[in-house]
Amino acid sequence: ISTTKYNLLTFIPKNLWEQFYRLANIYFVFIIGTDFFLAQYDVHIFIDPVVFILLLTAVKDALEDLRRHRLDSKVNNTTCRVWDNNANRFRKMKWKHILVGDILHIASKFRL
Repeated sequence: ISTTKYNLLTFIPKNLWEQFYRLANIYFVFIIGTDFFLAQYDVHIFIDPVVFILLLTAVKDALEDLRRHRLDSKVNNTTCRVWDNNANRFRKMKWKHILVGDILHIASKFRL
């Protein structure tokens, strides 16, 4: 099971899509565009803060996705007990190897 949003190939396009899906970011890019054509001020006055926010958000999203990837790997490599029809018993198997239709033995560690 994977709960990550991105991989190495899709990080930049998906992240930019998510960031420009927000109306505020589109507004600031629109302001930069109009100021670029009117050229009343130095364009870097407007571009630098927007680029900084976009980069900061991209780094935050990358770190969150890396944390998700590590947690997915940890969970997928833990073991559980799966029914083996050939041996007529339960055997240990990693979660990443479980298929749809497998019979699992789930034990609760908590007692009421």
